[in-house]
Amino acid sequence: MRASWRTSGSVLGGTAVVVLMIASTLVVVADSPRPLGGPDPTPFLAPERFPQAEIPVGSSPFALAFDSSNGYGYVANTDSSNVTVFNASTNRVVVPSIDVGSSPIGVAFDSANGYLYVTNELSGNVTVINGATDKVVVPSIPVGLNPRGVAFDRSNGYVYVTNDDSENMTVINGATDKVIVRSITIGLDSRSVAWDSSNGYLYASNFGNDNVTVINGATNKVVVPSIPAGVGPGRVVFDSSNGYVYVTNEGSGNVTVINGATDKVVDKSITVGSTPIGIGFDGANGYVYVDDNGDSNVTVINGATDKIVVPSIAVQEGPVGVAFDSSNGYVYVTEEDTDNVTVIVPGASPAPPPASSTFLGLSTSGGYALVGLLVAWGAAATAFAALQYRRRARPTPPLTPAAPPPAGPPPGAG
Repeated sequence: MRASWRTSGSVLGGTAVVVLMIASTLVVVADSPRPLGGPDPTPFLAPERFPQAEIPVGSSPFALAFDSSNGYGYVANTDSSNVTVFNASTNRVVVPSIDVGSSPIGVAFDSANGYLYVTNELSGNVTVINGATDKVVVPSIPVGLNPRGVAFDRSNGYVYVTNDDSENMTVINGATDKVIVRSITIGLDSRSVAWDSSNGYLYASNFGNDNVTVINGATNKVVVPSIPAGVGPGRVVFDSSNGYVYVTNEGSGNVTVINGATDKVVDKSITVGSTPIGIGFDGANGYVYVDDNGDSNVTVINGATDKIVVPSIAVQEGPVGVAFDSSNGYVYVTEEDTDNVTVIVPGASPAPPPASSTFLGLSTSGGYALVGLLVAWGAAATAFAALQYRRRARPTPPLTPAAPPPAGPPPGAG
């Protein structure tokens, strides 16, 4: 009996240890503060928070910019030749119309003087608006033919304007509102320009040449005549969080990414929607917002990974411009077909997605299933060992002596 107990006890003890180890492993996995295998590097956006509101503006709104000193948004309305001003804290229009030149198509804010610079494509000039009064202070600064893109360089206080038909760039001194460089030769049909605050360079997209030209803002000289982009590069934006420049390619339906430190393409093509035109950078979450004109939606790219995190946010018809308001963290989209601006409210903070890592070489759910199977096996082994013990411990009944055979006649009787 004692030997039988030792054997059964070792089985029971070993099984109990296995069960305890498996159970403790299961508890550690379930209690882990983050999914095994590390966090998913792609942040998560709550899509139910899009969109938020619509702001009615002028006819065919194309571009917009924000005045960081007053929190107002300025929208260039191409067909009505005016600028609409709205208060970003309320998303209400405060000035329905400021008359500018013919066919305004670009706008930029000069943080040094608080002025807004509006490019007027058909009149070949730039109109200057004082953001403090919302009044025109300079009706016309003559530039090149069909000016479109405009950007402000904070390092020198200059305003850069791309002239579509004259294939050049004009430089305006924001302190005097005078032209200081009449022409910097760039490419054909230049649609947009962005300033890179990390290197002081200007990046101009050349729609007709499928490339980007780089100008040094310190010298106003071309430093890189051509960086290849996609088909029909339109708008350009600088991502201050990674030092990259993002270019929408209207003809090829994608975005080209340029490293501002090397002026080399790091990603030839991030596929987005149909006919991407406008593009904006959200400094709060590091995301890049691209409006897909042909699909009437907005695609969101994570600047940290250059991966799409939200393939489509539905907006109204004809999205063409995107801008981020740093005062409220909202993203604004101009829609030329509906004469509106759509307000997008990103998730308050990027949260990790539901856990989807690995355990024991399997997905988390698969790993948990395996643990459950092992626990069930351990329980069965325990029950079997207990049964064996009970059988060995049961007392053996004493043997009953065999009954003697019945008495018969003595031998030889008869």
